[in-house]
Parts: sequence; C-alpha cells; structure tokens
Amino acid sequence: MDVKTAGRVFDLFEVFAALKRPATLSELSREMEIPVSSCFNLLRTIENRGYLYSVKPRGSLYPTKRILEVARVIAANDPIAARISPLLQALRDASEETIVFAKRRGLHVVYLDVLESPHRIRYSAQIGEIREMYSNSIGKAIMSHLPLDERHALYGQMSMTKHTPATLTTKRELDADIEKSIRRGWFSNVGETVSDVMSIAVPVNVGGDICGISLVGPIHRMKPKLQQHIELIQKAAKAVEAAVGEAH
Repeated sequence: MDVKTAGRVFDLFEVFAALKRPATLSELSREMEIPVSSCFNLLRTIENRGYLYSVKPRGSLYPTKRILEVARVIAANDPIAARISPLLQALRDASEETIVFAKRRGLHVVYLDVLESPHRIRYSAQIGEIREMYSNSIGKAIMSHLPLDERHALYGQMSMTKHTPATLTTKRELDADIEKSIRRGWFSNVGETVSDVMSIAVPVNVGGDICGISLVGPIHRMKPKLQQHIELIQKAAKAVEAAVGEAH
C-alpha cells in the first residue's frame, strides 16, 4: 500500500521535471490534483528541509540542488551499479540501441537503469518506470526462472490487457512463448506493448536476485541485426554476472 504523503513528495519533483520551470502554489496544487492547503503544508515542509526555495518573495518555487547532491552521493556509493553501468554502456555503444536493466516488483518490472540509443529515432524510457511482466521481454526472462507452479500461479494474477494486436493475452500463449524462449536462450517482445518496437532480453543473476537486461529499438532496425544483438546481450549478461560476483 502506498503512503500518500511519501507519494506526493515524489509527485512534486516529477511535476517540476515535467514543467522545467518554477511554479506557484496554485499551479503545483492543480498539477498534483491535491487541495491547496495540503500542497501548502507539503511545500513548506520540503522548503524547510532545504529542497525548495522561493524564486521571489511570495512567488514561484523551484527545487534547490540539494536533491541532486544527495542523489550523486547515493549513486556514487552503489556497489552494484558502479560495476554494472560501464558494461551496460558498452552494450549500448556496441548495439547503438537503448539498453534497459530491470528487476521484478510484484507483477511488474521496474527499470533500474536506462541508456538510450544515440539514434534520433529510438526507444525512450525513464529510470523508475514500471511495466507489466507479461508484455515485457525482461518480465518474461525473470518469470522463466520461477518454479513452474509459481509461474503458473502468477499468470492467474495478471490482467493481460491487449495493448496491441501482438499482445499475448492468454496463459497458454504466454507460457508457450516463455518455454520457447528458454530453449533458444533469449526472450522477446515484438510489438506487444508498442506496435513498432522490438526488444530482446536475457536474465541475469545479480547477487542471487534474478534481474534482466533488454536491448530495445524500432522493429525495422532490430530485425536485420537480430543475431548480432543476441550475441552482444548474452555476452553482456555474462560480464555483468562476473562483475557482480567479484563485488560479493
């Protein structure tokens, strides 16, 4: 269950990121869809902690750099990310497509790292995005490591909404796709979430936790280089597991 106040703190900073400018109390209240009184109390608390400042007296507010400094310290001391990020960057540079690193969160996967393709036309995503497992290549890769009875029980909890004509919407279709992918050694999402986007993924053991890496791009660019991309992502997964193993 979400804690409402904690959620609003994150909503606030996401609103500033979307607006890309200072905002007034009334604007923030409207964007966050909360009462002005609740928004005022939230802003005053965060301002008192040094994370917001007034651009002018009784005017607009904007985040200070404190949140950036805190995030930098946290990121700089992440023992896993420090070893994984250079390997993901190398995979992005070699493939020239977007790379996503994610782990399971209930019936979903959460994106822990995203390195976007240098191409103008590319798949774009944000760190922290949450996607449904059944229509996500990393989700399938993670499910492949679950005991069969646990995986089948998981299917029954999924909504399996049809996002595109290619979305797999039955337990039988999804299970057949995962079993086929286990045999060939990689998992895919060919237009199941976005019609013209394709991703391939492999599972990766990160300190005993099964996560996943995916390589994502437009179908027209992915398919001609599919075998090359498969080899690159499989090699990267082995390198990640080796690097994480050294960290432990």
